Amino acid sequence: MKTLLDALIPGLLDPQARDLALQVQWWPLQGLGLETPFPVAVVGQGPPLLMLHGFDSSFLEYRRLVPLLAERFQLVIPDLFGFGFSPRPPQASYGPEAVLRHLDALLAHLEADGPIDAIGASMGGAVAVELARRQLRHASSSSPLAARTAFPTSWLWALAVREIHEAILEDTIF
Repeated sequence: MKTLLDALIPGLLDPQARDLALQVQWWPLQGLGLETPFPVAVVGQGPPLLMLHGFDSSFLEYRRLVPLLAERFQLVIPDLFGFGFSPRPPQASYGPEAVLRHLDALLAHLEADGPIDAIGASMGGAVAVELARRQLRHASSSSPLAARTAFPTSWLWALAVREIHEAILEDTIF
């Protein structure tokens, strides 16, 4: 899938999509029985914010929000297992459990020093809530989402609208 994404990047018309696609790292994730690495866009500085896209989408779903959030957060934007540019081996099991196993492996690979916030759009919101619920059930000092909340996308849009409003008032955009 890396070859496919690399071939598509020059043809992306949206500059924000192109910029985000260029930030993709390919992470080998342990415990999934797959040797193929997974795409994860990593952008910004600050505490980690896991951003989960919706059904039938990819990390590119967040291309317009990345510029608004990258100064405050390290954005970790994976393609969910079976979606976007993630590997799709024919022998793999697909469904909610596979997506959650993939995210457990991703969180283990991330090795965050502290807790991680998570947001999701559409299906990604439901996945973020379930991931946080599972992390709380197995809470320990090593559970990255143990002390955090998963926010539905509406919260993120509220943050983005506030950021845009402040930028307009400060005359830093338009």
